[in-house]
Amino acid sequence: MEEKYQLGFVLGRDHVISMAEIWAVLDKKRIKSTFYQPTSEIFLATSQDRNLDFINLNDLGGTIKLFKIVGETVEDNIFDFIIKNFYPVQTENRINFGIS
Repeated sequence: MEEKYQLGFVLGRDHVISMAEIWAVLDKKRIKSTFYQPTSEIFLATSQDRNLDFINLNDLGGTIKLFKIVGETVEDNIFDFIIKNFYPVQTENRINFGIS
């Protein structure tokens, strides 16, 4: 089974324009994706193209936040999972993260 990449977008004030912009950016980068909108403010893209992971806020003007979906189940020890899979961006040896 091929790996899938999932990226979530918190849409800006005008949700329709934000979604159109996301579609346009992914199309321009030739990233084939499927989309799902679980709420009016959240838009999810799923792709087998690893390049989906490289979309960032600089590519999008009408999106407030981006988030990467790393799994669909809760790990027994979520803190070990985070330490193992995410590296600190800061020069200090700590990790800043948020869980929703």
